[in-house]
Amino acid sequence: MVFAVIICAISLSFFDPTLADHLSSFKLSTTLVGLMFLLCGGIYTATAPLWGILIDRWHCTNALMVFGSTATIFSMLLIGPSPIFNFEKNLVLIGISLAILGVAAGALYIPTFQNCLDAVKYV
Repeated sequence: MVFAVIICAISLSFFDPTLADHLSSFKLSTTLVGLMFLLCGGIYTATAPLWGILIDRWHCTNALMVFGSTATIFSMLLIGPSPIFNFEKNLVLIGISLAILGVAAGALYIPTFQNCLDAVKYV
């Protein structure tokens, strides 16, 4: 659980100082750069209740945490873009990657709350 919280915090806070510089080559207005920042946090906020419903219904916290970790790695590689994928730096790809990161952050962070509650319940 600690690993999941740390990875989620690192992945979300990494873009605060670096995303604006990464997007500077696209000559975006400050409003559009702000909207790019909003993609990750907004998608996270929108999907967090869905992850909670999924956890309540099917008790799949560990599977969601694995999915969230994998999707976080995938989104970080796409935002770069990593030489693994051989993509050019693309604004649409960065936007999609930030949206994936928002979904992944919810899938990685929200299940830790239930795991913490379960851990306290059985102590």
